Amino acid sequence: MRHGLRGLLVAFLAVSLQGNARTPESLDPVYLYASPLTGAFFGANGSDYDTLKVRWRLYLKRFGKSYREVSRADLLRGLKPGVLILGSAVLLDQPERQAIHDFAAQGGSLVMTWGTGARDGTGKWSGYGFLENLMQIKVTGKVQAADDDRFVNTFGDSPLTWGAPAGTRFFLGQVPETPLRVAGAQLAGRYFNWSRFPTEKSGNGAIAYLEKDGSRRVFLGFSEISCEFDDKLELPKALDSMMSWLRREPRVFKAAWPHGELSAQLLEMDTEDRFQNAVHFARDLDNAGIAGKTGPQARQHQYHEIAVATKRQYRVVARPAQSFGIFAAGHARPPHIGDKHGDCDPPDGQ
Repeated sequence: MRHGLRGLLVAFLAVSLQGNARTPESLDPVYLYASPLTGAFFGANGSDYDTLKVRWRLYLKRFGKSYREVSRADLLRGLKPGVLILGSAVLLDQPERQAIHDFAAQGGSLVMTWGTGARDGTGKWSGYGFLENLMQIKVTGKVQAADDDRFVNTFGDSPLTWGAPAGTRFFLGQVPETPLRVAGAQLAGRYFNWSRFPTEKSGNGAIAYLEKDGSRRVFLGFSEISCEFDDKLELPKALDSMMSWLRREPRVFKAAWPHGELSAQLLEMDTEDRFQNAVHFARDLDNAGIAGKTGPQARQHQYHEIAVATKRQYRVVARPAQSFGIFAAGHARPPHIGDKHGDCDPPDGQ
């Protein structure tokens, strides 16, 4: 059985590495929708819609001739099934909404970001029903200016975010387009603060996905302007895996955790002042039969982070930094962000 699975893995990998080789179900076209109504609305409110679209234009160059920007007329005429990106297309009139539904019904994939469809064709607030219906999610609120949750942490082994290591943290910055929190059955990332302090899971989703009636769909709760703060260029790695899933391209990737484990918990402890409980944590670790090794940065900074993978629940254990530490690394706080904050989206109902 093991040899059979290994052979299957090798064969699957071979298909994945054959460049343009695709399964019959895979999708080639990639469309970026240039919403004229959204552009006019942004301009009337002193903003420039192109500052959001340019992020997609730069990223989508890698798809070569498969990528093109489409107009309202193109959308209403109907598009061949592919991946349609609705980058912060806040204003959508009824014909546009129907064309997007028709595209998905024909097996097309969708990417929606921030407040897609939150206003009608006249600019009147219509709520989040459009994206909630398409994604089967519920918008539960916003990441407000005063909130510390300005980071998105990705999930390990998600079909959307395997391109980035499990727990990769994206800094969103203080941007006018306030990120949206969502609740849904299939999430690939949540909002956290800088210290990764656990927050209430319910209603705190940042990335959601859905496969329904042959259509694959992704929602990013934040706008493209947050790419400016992605200094380590981690977001494009996640976008690569998202696009592979949306285009139905076979891919093989290394699991985040060994032996089929599904999750892990990190714990950091400062032991430079003889933190006495470290000894007790070390004893608990020994009793649990969990081993590890000390990383060089853990020894240098005299703290450690421990990752323990478990199948059904998180287990937190620790040992003094002198004898144990894995995944240890120095943390750099994000640059100082001032209190000045604007908001392009007026309160609900306006």
